[in-house]
Amino acid sequence: MLGAVVVGVGTAGAVRIRDMLTPLAGSAAEKLIVQGFVSRRKLDAHQDVKQISAEEAVSREDIHAAFICTENDSHEDFVRPQAKRQENGFIPDR
Repeated sequence: MLGAVVVGVGTAGAVRIRDMLTPLAGSAAEKLIVQGFVSRRKLDAHQDVKQISAEEAVSREDIHAAFICTENDSHEDFVRPQAKRQENGFIPDR
């Protein structure tokens, strides 16, 4: 199992959380455990998932992947710290 975080909880982020909480049989989501979500707004739990800070998401050893569900121009703010950690699931293969 891989721990995952969702960055952004608009429509796309909410769907990613839902998919990890109730994965379809045989889907890749069965191998993921949602460890939290990151939002620029202070929110209560979302679908019973706890909000964590971006710094916590970057530093936690139990988070192996991130679903970045924010506006395109804000992706770099989260991807760059992950790249510095040299985690493979955060940088797209080209």
